[in-house]
Amino acid sequence: RIKNSYHHFLTEYRANIYKRKGFRKIFIIPNFVDTRKYLPKDKNGNTFKVFAPGVTTKAKGLDILVDIAKNLENYGDITFFIAGYKIENLTLPSNVVYLGLLPPDKIAEIVGEMNIMILPTRTEAFSFSILENLSAGNPIVVTDLPDLRSAFGESDAIYYATKNSSLQFLGGVLYYYKIWKGNFEKYLEISSKAREIALKFDSDVILPKIENMLTQVAY
Repeated sequence: RIKNSYHHFLTEYRANIYKRKGFRKIFIIPNFVDTRKYLPKDKNGNTFKVFAPGVTTKAKGLDILVDIAKNLENYGDITFFIAGYKIENLTLPSNVVYLGLLPPDKIAEIVGEMNIMILPTRTEAFSFSILENLSAGNPIVVTDLPDLRSAFGESDAIYYATKNSSLQFLGGVLYYYKIWKGNFEKYLEISSKAREIALKFDSDVILPKIENMLTQVAY
């Protein structure tokens, strides 16, 4: 009976797994973002700001982030910002700032001020945070997971790193840092590409698809 029911998946990769199992009534509709709310702000400050939303546990890659930050402490102009609820009990390096749980009315402003986002997660499938950061023009350094590749494909604005590899995540951070530091115009081009990706997931694009799905399921 369950194979004859309607099912909703966020990515084609995930939907194909169930198609191979005989599921046929499938909707593939991704998450969405309000691109008018999440806007790029001034990216040309004295500090390269790396945003790590929700990276507060080992499952989300906190240990990897701490390892990367320790390797970059001597740079002096790279700062990591962690946001989220109840960070695990790890000693944070001097270049890591824990912002706590951000008030909803402050999230867009803070995201817009960052330079890149890092998500060394071991579990994530399709994070809203990725869309919010792309919308704000922040390139992404993220775990190479099939759902994410299925959703976003290849782009200069997305650096896929092997799961559990501190070295590859470090390489991703340094890749964008060196561009920001040495060729700011190129960094802005990559930032624009990040926002172009997010526009494909704008709420005005995705919500009508959800409404259509609900209509079909209802009848």
